[in-house]
Amino acid sequence: MAVSEIVNKEQLQRAQDEFCRVLGLCGYCTDGSQKLTIFSGTEQEADLVQHYEETGLIEELLERVEAGSLENQAIVGLEKDAGFAATVAVEADPQNRLCWVLFCVGEMAKQEAKFLEILDLLRNLSTMLLSHAVNQYEAEAMSRRSLFAEQEMSTNLHLIEDTTQMLQLLDSDEKVEKVMDLWLSILAKHLSVDTACLIQINSKQQTMDILTQWNAPNQPFYFDRTRNLPLKTWLETNKPLIFSANSMAGDLQKEIQEDMEVKAIMIFPIISNPAGDGMVLSLSHRQKDYVWDMQEIKFTADGVRVLQSILTKRIQKNSLASSLE
Repeated sequence: MAVSEIVNKEQLQRAQDEFCRVLGLCGYCTDGSQKLTIFSGTEQEADLVQHYEETGLIEELLERVEAGSLENQAIVGLEKDAGFAATVAVEADPQNRLCWVLFCVGEMAKQEAKFLEILDLLRNLSTMLLSHAVNQYEAEAMSRRSLFAEQEMSTNLHLIEDTTQMLQLLDSDEKVEKVMDLWLSILAKHLSVDTACLIQINSKQQTMDILTQWNAPNQPFYFDRTRNLPLKTWLETNKPLIFSANSMAGDLQKEIQEDMEVKAIMIFPIISNPAGDGMVLSLSHRQKDYVWDMQEIKFTADGVRVLQSILTKRIQKNSLASSLE
């Protein structure tokens, strides 16, 4: 079977158009030999891509990530056009591959690190999309679907839909407080946690503010007030803290679970500075023993990167507005 037979090209085109529009990129998708989508971008960007197709640059990048290669991502700088060109490949097997050809020019080209994070996110999403498509094709061809397979495909589709909703917030004109509310709601509902919150840390004053919190139906709010609360020192972390009901309980885990009255908890730093101030995300299960799986942890990490991009974009926008006043 060819990947062009198992992937819904219309859905792939819509996802590509939205992805490129929201993140300020341009490009298209191939199966390694033929294009699966038409180019997403402006006429000027299309001329730029055509130029690099004629020079052989795109062919060279595609060869670096072809089937059997050790690389699944290749990127080069465009000195003349002050940007980057990249290819990102994922495969279910050597015969079923998706390969993205992306160009980053303009404002996004000034943020190489952010562009690399976007490539990682695209590769993760594409892996899930291709896996879902292959599973669905094989299930239909063999006329059998176990309950487990149906749930797995539904979960993958749900994951893609929720990630797309998060990405759309990058382009939102809502106030940042509203955007954070929406982001937290998408994340918490997807993970089906009991409570979730974004917390602002003030290390100097040893206090914390609850920026926004979400609770499952019939779950009481964990914090009855939201400003100038005594700081829980274990929130001052520069790396994720992930504790499940079956984790080997060390002193820190016992302290957190007893202090927060939770069965399982994930804490992810969002923003931090040398003074120790910052923002963290807390997600928890309070009613029943729970074990986080790798997909949930990975989805949360990807979601955190989206929120970081949203906040960075808002900071840059505010800085530009201030400079023009």
